Amino acid sequence: MFDLASIFTGQNETAKSQSLDAQLAALNQSEYAPGGRLYNQTLATQGQAAADANWAVVQGHTSSSAQASTTYNAQIADAAVAGAQQGIQNIADFTNGAFFGFLKAIPLAVWIVAGGALFFYMGGASLLKGSLAKKN
Repeated sequence: MFDLASIFTGQNETAKSQSLDAQLAALNQSEYAPGGRLYNQTLATQGQAAADANWAVVQGHTSSSAQASTTYNAQIADAAVAGAQQGIQNIADFTNGAFFGFLKAIPLAVWIVAGGALFFYMGGASLLKGSLAKKN
């Protein structure tokens, strides 16, 4: 059965991958190993060196595939974390860009006037009464 969560978590994927690797190794053993059908065919047409070289390549691929499948769950988890971090960073960049873009779009003179108006609105005039009075 198809499980959407397994796509993002990688559950059971390591076991599936190792099972498929074992099937492929058995097939390669029966076909490419000395005495196998493809080994004998290459031996007859291209010689011993080519047949042995093919077998060595197949063994190398089997080894690298087996190593990759043992870390499949970790690779999926790492990729999910990296994707989530990039998504959060993209949202933060967008919001910061929109916010600071809005602030930069307002001219400095408007900010100064708005700051002065806010100062008086919040009761700043009472602070200035004594300091602006003429001193004799």
